[in-house]
Amino acid sequence: MEFIKTNNHTNAVLANVPTRHDLSYYSQVNKGIRSYNEKLREIIKEYKQVALIEIHIDRKYHTQHGLHFNKLGKLLFSNKITQMIYLILGDKKKQSTVMSEKYGIQGDENEDDGRNSNQVNKDIRNNEDIIKLT
Repeated sequence: MEFIKTNNHTNAVLANVPTRHDLSYYSQVNKGIRSYNEKLREIIKEYKQVALIEIHIDRKYHTQHGLHFNKLGKLLFSNKITQMIYLILGDKKKQSTVMSEKYGIQGDENEDDGRNSNQVNKDIRNNEDIIKLT
């Protein structure tokens, strides 16, 4: 929290700690995680420059043993991060050339923010699909 206090001119994004699916919901570890997450929510309320990503990802988005995210879980989590960044920046930042090349995005450039309109629409659709998964 010291970083947030001393850098009140900088936006910060924090994520809560996901509960462990390899342990019982009532285990001491998961109770501690839920308690920590509640305290984190309370603490960051007083900092307007801090956003919190709530990670409540179902068991099906974890590896077989239940501790780590599987590929879909990682995609879901990265999408939540992307969504939060777009929300904070007001969807005004340019999409990186690397991402455009990686996903083969082409189309007319959007004059407002430099990203092509196909990618903006695709991002919105993908975010809506991912949100429905949670």
